[in-house]
Amino acid sequence: LGGADGSFFLNQVYLLNKNRSEGIKAGQALAEIADRYQLVSYSIWANMILGHHYQGIGDTDRTMNAMNKALTLIEDNSAWLSCDADFRGIGLFQHQAIYEALLNLHTGKSDERGAFRTAERSKAAMLADRLSGNAVGKTPAVLEGLKQMHFYRQRLARHYKNLLSTFSGSALFKDTVGKINEDRRAYVEWLAGIKVQDKALYSLISVVSPEVDDIKRLLDTNTTLFAYYVGEQYLYVWVISKNGFHQERINMSRNDVDRLINDYLSAIMSRDKNHTDALAE
Repeated sequence: LGGADGSFFLNQVYLLNKNRSEGIKAGQALAEIADRYQLVSYSIWANMILGHHYQGIGDTDRTMNAMNKALTLIEDNSAWLSCDADFRGIGLFQHQAIYEALLNLHTGKSDERGAFRTAERSKAAMLADRLSGNAVGKTPAVLEGLKQMHFYRQRLARHYKNLLSTFSGSALFKDTVGKINEDRRAYVEWLAGIKVQDKALYSLISVVSPEVDDIKRLLDTNTTLFAYYVGEQYLYVWVISKNGFHQERINMSRNDVDRLINDYLSAIMSRDKNHTDALAE
């Protein structure tokens, strides 16, 4: 743990003095320590730091890869990781902002499908966070799977708290690393079981992004879908039909969209048809 903290501090030094080459080496070293000892929050930091350095040298592909890794770690472990607002928890990671930054990078590369997947991934993560621990199984097998996942979430939270305790000796630390590794695998296995038994529930409690081609196969020739993502600066719209896929980025901030929606609802409530129609258009 002391080695991870020392590496983390060194990374902050390289971030401050914008030393990209040494910063990348330090980030990779932190990632190696974190992965070896199941220090998930440090792994997220390492990938975010690496993404920052890669972006600084103009390497967009490696920037996106590092951000993807960080988001995947958050998605897979947020149910049990501590949200305490210090650097060893995940309270400082604004993962919806990370999704939006990744979406913007996909857009910058004219990767409309990648942007769409990232937007839907962001929505799925938000829903999974809200439903975590509250989902109900329709069959005894699924209900048992949910109970086991809840059990392992609680155990992992306790183990991780012990792992980060500065009062733990080296023997207890290594023993806890092994337990976390085993319980993370068990949690994933139970989640995979739910995927087999109830795909609809699985799509609600895990982060699943739909593929454009899968959606298009479900559509007839007379149906067009519109998907939306509201960012801080832009409103993204994807138009999906059986034979087409198109993305638009509209210069409307989140505040602008909120204002439009509130005006539209007010017009409906006041039964002002002309105003409602104008706003709808």
